[in-house]
Amino acid sequence: SRPRAPSAGRLPRPDMARRLRNRGPRTGRTPRPLNDFEIKALEADMSAANGGIRKVRRLLKAYEAAWARLQRDEPGFEQSTEDQHFASNVVAWLIFHRAMLIGELIPQLNHYLFSNPAAGERNEFSHILVDEFQDIAHGRAELVLTMLEQNPDSKLFAVGDDWQSIYRFTGSDIGIMARFPRHFGKTATNYLTWTFRSN
Repeated sequence: SRPRAPSAGRLPRPDMARRLRNRGPRTGRTPRPLNDFEIKALEADMSAANGGIRKVRRLLKAYEAAWARLQRDEPGFEQSTEDQHFASNVVAWLIFHRAMLIGELIPQLNHYLFSNPAAGERNEFSHILVDEFQDIAHGRAELVLTMLEQNPDSKLFAVGDDWQSIYRFTGSDIGIMARFPRHFGKTATNYLTWTFRSN
């Protein structure tokens, strides 16, 4: 059978995925996103102590959005006692089930790379492609910068349209794209003036 090309959401190299998975004990977390049916189980398990499924869904969105904004590092809204209690219960549930929420993956990877300056993953990539760059959040930008700083020969290729930025509610910041050279250094810009979708 032919090898499959990596798709969005899959790590391109199985050996890297295996190495990161084996590092779970160092981070205390297992880098495995929850499946849809597991999210329903999480919601059900947390609902009794947190005022029902609707409230759990709202608290989960707030928990993930705080990660996307890097609220832990920047001034932001102070977490209420309820949010802190919910977050510790969610993390305990996820550790028990050896999983993570999608919104935690990038910040946890950032933390791992920051805490392990000699980690091979820091300079493993020579080409970094970021699609839908207009919707990049600070956590993702921090990850890209970490990878670029560790490998001076690496190249960043970012694709985005600032008129299509729609994910501010999840922590994206159009200012990162608007001030791209300030964040990422020397830049060449190419404009796509023809689209096959509408022309």
